[in-house]
Amino acid sequence: MIVPVPGIFEALCWSAVGIRGHADVQGGDAAITGETGAACFFLLSIHPGERASDTFGRIAVHRKGSYMIIFLTSSPTGPLDGSRKVEGIDEKNGFREHLRQFWKEKARCLMIAASPDEAAVNDEMKSWMADTFEKSGLSITTVDLWDGRTTDVSQQTLNSYDVVILGGGHVPTENLFFERIGLREKMRAFHGVVIGISAGTMNSADEVYAQPEMPGEAVDPGYQRFLTGLGLTKTRILPHYQMLQDSMLDGMRLYEEITFEDSYGRTFLVLTDGSYLFCRNGQETVYGEAYVISDGRMEPFCEDGQAKCWNG
Repeated sequence: MIVPVPGIFEALCWSAVGIRGHADVQGGDAAITGETGAACFFLLSIHPGERASDTFGRIAVHRKGSYMIIFLTSSPTGPLDGSRKVEGIDEKNGFREHLRQFWKEKARCLMIAASPDEAAVNDEMKSWMADTFEKSGLSITTVDLWDGRTTDVSQQTLNSYDVVILGGGHVPTENLFFERIGLREKMRAFHGVVIGISAGTMNSADEVYAQPEMPGEAVDPGYQRFLTGLGLTKTRILPHYQMLQDSMLDGMRLYEEITFEDSYGRTFLVLTDGSYLFCRNGQETVYGEAYVISDGRMEPFCEDGQAKCWNG
């Protein structure tokens, strides 16, 4: 099922037979409170004087109980190759507005570094992320940092944050750090918003595909291409496709001769910068341009300006 996106939008894909509850119309948007059952549908904005089927727009859906809201992005702040100028959080494919729906006022944020020993880089990234949120109108109280200088973050401390940001960098390095700090187990009890960035998105999978990226990795027989991740999703994601699609590594084409060969018996979801996977309560939706690689073949899955249920 595909939802057309007219500019700023919200098209949440849920598994539900129906909704028990009520709808409130405020400021042209519908906030639905209730419980859901089990089949696939998209929720629509309800504007005063309009029928729900007339338009798609922003919508906030709240369920009883606690849950984790997960945004797995290629890049949340625009293309890394600078091909499109972005101020603050990217608005493409409705990402900024989607994130805003679940953003708590004066949010407490924790950024978990991909390179735990690069203190100066991590400090700079933390400050830049705080500025980015504020530029985008996302209210924060703090953006704290968890890297190699942090002795430990208890479960209670982790749960005190509203937003956890999984930083970008070298996938195996970050994966090793996540394992060292026991993050997989700790994230199971976290019920806030999670934002994955590049490597952080890749390491969110149950089984991570650590696509070779550094010289020598593709030809190193000891390089581990499949790792245990955080288990936030079953989906193995590859970011930055618009940058990497023609890349060469160790004398081979990164996708056609390396990644395609690694896809037999597995499925990879490939994202461009500006696209993302949204996960909530076990239901996943792809927003924006994306492709699927499986058994040595690659096919288009979703386009910019669209959202599509993902069952990969």
